[in-house]
Amino acid sequence: TAMRFLLPAPGRVSLQVFDLSGRLVATLQEGELGAGEHRLEWSGRNDEGQVAPAGFYFYRLTAPGFTQTKKMLRVK
Repeated sequence: TAMRFLLPAPGRVSLQVFDLSGRLVATLQEGELGAGEHRLEWSGRNDEGQVAPAGFYFYRLTAPGFTQTKKMLRVK
């Protein structure tokens, strides 16, 4: 699954994936990114490298002055 976003200015960005219970599954980005368009991918694995089960997940993008949460479906 690919997530695209545009940063108007450089800053610290966090992109995390959570299960429906709100447990953290994977951290895709935690740190500085430059201004411009970015694309990050989730391989469907958790932070320990195990394959996450099929189902619904949420991803949360946090950047300076901005937070957005969206739902996604992982299928096998």
